[in-house]
Amino acid sequence: MKNLLAILLVTLVCLVANPAPAIAEEVWDADEGEVSYEVIYREDRNTIAVWEYSGGKVFIEGLGGVAHDRGSYHACMISWRPP
Repeated sequence: MKNLLAILLVTLVCLVANPAPAIAEEVWDADEGEVSYEVIYREDRNTIAVWEYSGGKVFIEGLGGVAHDRGSYHACMISWRPP
């Protein structure tokens, strides 16, 4: 029993001392009149943010890596079908 308690304690200390990075995606719904689609902040490629929706991708220069105090940005949308 003491060995099990020691193993649990060491495991807990290792998890607290070396946490894994959180991985999350921002997801929201966009409405255009009667059309609604889900937009996902998929990834950052250096300074470029990549958003994805059912009709294509949006590449936003300067937004990649910015988590706070976001402003206005220029974007390039690549669509394989209209949203």
